[in-house]
Parts: sequence; C-alpha cells; structure tokens
Amino acid sequence: MRSQEETMEILSKLETRTRQMLFRHQEVMNEMQNLRTQLEERDEQIRQLIEAAKEDKQAYERLKMAKYLDAMDDDAHSTRARINRMIASVDKCIAILKNND
Repeated sequence: MRSQEETMEILSKLETRTRQMLFRHQEVMNEMQNLRTQLEERDEQIRQLIEAAKEDKQAYERLKMAKYLDAMDDDAHSTRARINRMIASVDKCIAILKNND
C-alpha cells in the first residue's frame, strides 16, 4: 500500500498536469479562434476580389464595345469623307464635260 505522502504527491502531480493540460487546451482554443477569424477575413477578401474582378470584366466589356462603336464611327466618318471626295470629283468631271460641249 501507498503511504499518504505518496498519494498526496501523486495527486499533486495529477493536479499540476491537469492544470497544464487545461492551460494548453485554452491556448489551443484561442489559437483556433484566431485562425477562424483569419479565415473569415480571407474569405471576405476573396469575396471582395471576386466582386472586383466581375466589375472589372464588365467595365472591360463596356470599353470594348465603346472602342468598337468608336471605330465604326471613325469608319463612317472616313467613308463619308471618301464619298464627298468622289462626289466632288464627279462634279468636276460633269463641269468639264459641260464646258467641252
């Protein structure tokens, strides 16, 4: 049989180990909470980046359409100028032909 001193020593060691274990458990729980908070922050950042990417894509599509329309407008302008030059040339030819009559 064990003496009362041995039993007390064993109980004291058990109590010390239990306190250490509880302290370590609390540390692990705090670390886990911090990691969860970081994970939530990262998830929010990811959501914001995805939303920004969607907005950027929409802006890019609008810019592409605007450039396309602008190019079409430039083409129309240059086409009109070409037609006006052709009309002027035809008018000159008609005037020359009338003068030769």
